[in-house]
Amino acid sequence: TCMNWTQWVDINNITMSSEVKIPCGECVTLDAGPGQDMAGHVLEFEQGLNIVGKLVIPSGADIQLITKYVFVQGLLEMPPPPQGTTISSEDVGPKVKITLYGTDDIFFTADNATDNTHVEGEAVS
Repeated sequence: TCMNWTQWVDINNITMSSEVKIPCGECVTLDAGPGQDMAGHVLEFEQGLNIVGKLVIPSGADIQLITKYVFVQGLLEMPPPPQGTTISSEDVGPKVKITLYGTDDIFFTADNATDNTHVEGEAVS
């Protein structure tokens, strides 16, 4: 069962000024669907978003994510919008918008909870 983002942030004392990591084995749903707490909000992850567990962005969500990077080592689930939804590049209607920014080099280090970690410098296959 997934926990709503607003509850997960409160319980885990998440601060957006450091990397936000969804740990392996945890599932979080951005409660940004129609009529939900986060609908229409902007979330800024100042030091990046690292998904090792699972992040669900529900169909029909209306949210903007701003971050330096998004690492997906686990699952990012984002189903298509509801049937009949008008898809447009204009900023109208509900949509998920992810904005990446910055010019710093970002280095990826696999989480120990995944099978993606390097062994003695060997490449991951």
